[in-house]
Amino acid sequence: GLSPGTAPLQGLRAAIVGGGASGLLLAHRLLDAGCTVKIFEGRADPRSSDALEGRAYALGLGLRGRTAIRSCDEELWQQVKGAGFGSDRFTIHLPFGAIDLRKPDPS
Repeated sequence: GLSPGTAPLQGLRAAIVGGGASGLLLAHRLLDAGCTVKIFEGRADPRSSDALEGRAYALGLGLRGRTAIRSCDEELWQQVKGAGFGSDRFTIHLPFGAIDLRKPDPS
């Protein structure tokens, strides 16, 4: 068995292919369990100034996704929640009003 205070995956090395939401959440959980993690992502680092040129990203988190992040780290969830916009089903709630994504734009 494990001695007290020993991480259950101490010494294990893991490779994760894909740095999207699922890959990053998995990496976070593995790191917390003591694993060494390397992430392989085909796209440029989104923090660089030109990496997002010509691309638009939208990420919707359903109940399972929100619960997974909160179970991992409540502070992380509060940061994600604070940086995004609330939504439920097909409606996005923005500071200036709600947009129903199922209805075509009348303009």
